[in-house]
Amino acid sequence: MFRANFVLFWIFCQAVFYILVLQMMAGISAVDVINSGKLTYFEFFSLFLAGLVVFAITFATLYIVKWKYRYWWDPKYEVNLQNLEEEFRRVKRTDGESSDEEKMDEMLTSYYHDNE
Repeated sequence: MFRANFVLFWIFCQAVFYILVLQMMAGISAVDVINSGKLTYFEFFSLFLAGLVVFAITFATLYIVKWKYRYWWDPKYEVNLQNLEEEFRRVKRTDGESSDEEKMDEMLTSYYHDNE
């Protein structure tokens, strides 16, 4: 849910920035625009959006590195590979964890014959 909210907030910020730029540039001709080096709210808003991107990339990278470290060095998080064909054969051989269809069919047939 956080990711969805973050993306919606990011899209909203981009739309607001786009509208602000259009409104500000509507009254200014292209010849009069000079970069004077002053920080206006456009620059602050752009820095805010860039900060959000840096924040997301930084903490996403830390999250990935944390889990990679756990997989590589902590045996508690080790991923064990299983041969599912062999596991299926073992379960079928021991009659464990099978469906109850056969037993249910036998019970229903006996109830049917008893109540005929």
